[in-house]
Amino acid sequence: MRYLFKKTTALVLALILALSLAVPSFAVVEKNEEGGYTLRFNEDGSFKILIFADCQDGIIPNGRMTRFMADALDREQPDLVIFLGDNVLQEFQPFNEAGIQQILRPLVERGVPYAYVWGNHDGEYNTKENMHAIYCAYGDCLTYDADPALTGFGNCNLPIYASDKSGEMVFNLWLIDSNMYLNGDKSQGYDYVHPDQLAWYRRTSEAIEAQQGHKVPSLMFQHIIVPEIYELLKQAPADAEGENICEYNGQKYYLEFRDDADAQGLLLESPSPSSVNGGLLEALVERGDVLAVFSGHDHTNRFRARVDGIELIQCSAMAFMARNDERSRGYHTVTLNEAAPQDYTFETTLYTEMYPNETIIDQSLAYFEGAGWGVAYVFKCLVQYILDTLRPLMEILTAVSA
Repeated sequence: MRYLFKKTTALVLALILALSLAVPSFAVVEKNEEGGYTLRFNEDGSFKILIFADCQDGIIPNGRMTRFMADALDREQPDLVIFLGDNVLQEFQPFNEAGIQQILRPLVERGVPYAYVWGNHDGEYNTKENMHAIYCAYGDCLTYDADPALTGFGNCNLPIYASDKSGEMVFNLWLIDSNMYLNGDKSQGYDYVHPDQLAWYRRTSEAIEAQQGHKVPSLMFQHIIVPEIYELLKQAPADAEGENICEYNGQKYYLEFRDDADAQGLLLESPSPSSVNGGLLEALVERGDVLAVFSGHDHTNRFRARVDGIELIQCSAMAFMARNDERSRGYHTVTLNEAAPQDYTFETTLYTEMYPNETIIDQSLAYFEGAGWGVAYVFKCLVQYILDTLRPLMEILTAVSA
């Protein structure tokens, strides 16, 4: 009898261990009394952030991208996911919710908390306030609007506290809306982080320093890269032409880093900051708490570059249905170290690395790609025609119901 009891107990313990290993061990995010969330370092002193940049798909996202997202979550087991903007591009406003829900599905199914920043496309067909409510309805969304009076929406910070629950803020994450287009006019080019946003960052950073007794190491996440990236590129003659030439504010550049630049990575398209330098990098240098700024927006570029002691990290896109390149398509991971907050690691995992032997296109929600792009294009045009026809009617109905 004793032998049978021991065997049964051993079997039960073995099953419990097997199940615990089979289930991803994502960190728990605690909800606080104010209805927000509290982030903490894990007991081993680590905190892993998974970055998805420019998913930029619609109501039926490409099946390869959503599979890539799910496999990345299972492989990395992150503590937090950050979407770097241009998350959904759904032109028919009533379908925004379905598009957002689809890109969040892999996270919600696994219980992974997430945050996001806005891209220039996200707010083109719906208000950011409306879409934020949609995000908050699915899973654990940590983005919030710290000050509704500020330019943009969703400017906020996410403290990461010590693993021992002492209440010490060990690290900080800044989420900034880099906005959309200058003066709201797409023809004028991209927007930038405005002075009132910088003032909010300064006073919030100063308040954190006063509370903690020291500057808290931080990372900043926004969609559009800062203009200083062009300080690192090789200047080209005014008459230079070719695929390797780009132009910014009247000056031509080669798509190459200067030999003396502290930069490495891949430049496959012209960096696309605002033509206006709003002084974000200058403000970060002045405060001295932000170690790196992570940007999306330029789908095929991926690099790390350093300007005035701050890293500019360009994260390439996840997108399949928007512009991309197999040399760049991937996700990105940042791992923080509680014992050495100034030290973080950054890695990019390409789609081709994850699926090196892929020969069959995943047909799941993939816009009929197996039948060829011709059929997909005709189908998309037909759907677009129907949506364009219905849009005036929907706008009238929306106005009446409001």
